[in-house]
Amino acid sequence: MRKNSPFNLRLGASIITLLALAAIFGPFLLSTDPQAIALEKSFAAPSRINLFGCDNNGSDVLANIIYGARLSLQVGLATTIFSLGIALVLGSLAGFFGGKVDLVLMRLLEIVFAFPGIILAIAIASVMGPSKANIILALTATGWAGYTRLVRGEVRALKEKEYIQSARALGLSPARIIVFHIWPNLVSPLAVAATFGLAGAITAEASLSFLGVGVPPGTPSWGALLSAGKEFLFEAPHISAFPGIAIMVTILGFNFLGEGLRERLDPKG
Repeated sequence: MRKNSPFNLRLGASIITLLALAAIFGPFLLSTDPQAIALEKSFAAPSRINLFGCDNNGSDVLANIIYGARLSLQVGLATTIFSLGIALVLGSLAGFFGGKVDLVLMRLLEIVFAFPGIILAIAIASVMGPSKANIILALTATGWAGYTRLVRGEVRALKEKEYIQSARALGLSPARIIVFHIWPNLVSPLAVAATFGLAGAITAEASLSFLGVGVPPGTPSWGALLSAGKEFLFEAPHISAFPGIAIMVTILGFNFLGEGLRERLDPKG
């Protein structure tokens, strides 16, 4: 498997780079408003003018997919960053100090893990209402637990290393030891976990938007486009097919990137 690492890494990085470029520069290159309604183009098939066709309102599917890519990446990155921030603080405290701090955190993690993540996210998003900020909050509320468990386990193992014991013997404060001696060693496992976590966050955002508890109506979103096209699968399958392909390719890209990073960064490889 080690010899496949460069291929997985390059393929995944290429897909994610293309996605990021489309999300950043696509809206500036498109002359089509994704929310523009042109009923005379309703259900129009893919053509040279509308490469991915039009939906039931006559809106350009390609424009919606490109603007939806921006939303998906924003939600995925924000959710991952916030979840990692929470995990670094709570996981480090529990793993380094142990005792009651660790006991309280483990009970809290058990409560979070007792509920399926997507079900809990749907419940939170439904209560708070549809908006991008609420999606990020709902996904962060369910996503931090997995990262925290990983950080806790890594810190518990690292604090027994000789160089950490030496730092403690020299009288360095726990905060200094955690930040400058332990956290740098968490970069590799957290980078791999964050890559897979990004894929999960993007899938969850699409799921929430598909169910109508994600972004507000009219906001370009892959999940909302899938939901809009499900009633017209026989008349205009392209409405759902192209956003579905976009989600699939994006998830594959992040999975290839995560596998490549794991194989490259694994010291046992």
